[in-house]
Amino acid sequence: MKHPAGPITRDNFSFSSKLIVGEFLMPKELENGDKVVVKLGEEIIAEEINRLISLKPQPRNGERKQKEKPEKPEKAEKTPQEGRTTPEEESPLEVYDDEDKIKWSREPIDDLLLTEIRPLPDLPRVENLRLNGIGFADALMVHEFVNNFAHVLEIDPSSIPSLGVLCAGLVGDVKHFDQVLQLTLALFRLSLEYPGLPMGKR
Repeated sequence: MKHPAGPITRDNFSFSSKLIVGEFLMPKELENGDKVVVKLGEEIIAEEINRLISLKPQPRNGERKQKEKPEKPEKAEKTPQEGRTTPEEESPLEVYDDEDKIKWSREPIDDLLLTEIRPLPDLPRVENLRLNGIGFADALMVHEFVNNFAHVLEIDPSSIPSLGVLCAGLVGDVKHFDQVLQLTLALFRLSLEYPGLPMGKR
């Protein structure tokens, strides 16, 4: 393989909600007038984010954005229906325009502040799990690869062992060893028939 897959560890995952993903490029003009694209580092990105946050406008004054209410004409006599009407309470959000509401809806919210949290589903345990962490990570990677590309590799989906059977066969369980062996032979044959390698016998 040109880029062999390494073992999956905790370093492959991030649990930070403020992680900077991707590369940030900014055009910069040199002294001679040429324009180049400069890759920004994490420190410069953090400074730019703090600068943009400091430039964020403060909430607008409610009195200035409040809707003008028409003046009620003076009436000499009161009608019977006037006693039944109640003044309408204006929502605090109505004093802000739609642009402010859109900005607020896109701001990230801490998970602990969410009011509608969906409960986690009850996932069944993986059967025959006697592999260590690195071995199970490799087995999970192979299982997902085969299931996702079975139609491309021309492998019968019914012949693909489940994750529990694969884990059991890898530790030498006699009941499930044949299924794992058949999958291993199929993948080995495909590796020999790969266009980048010489053709081999099935």
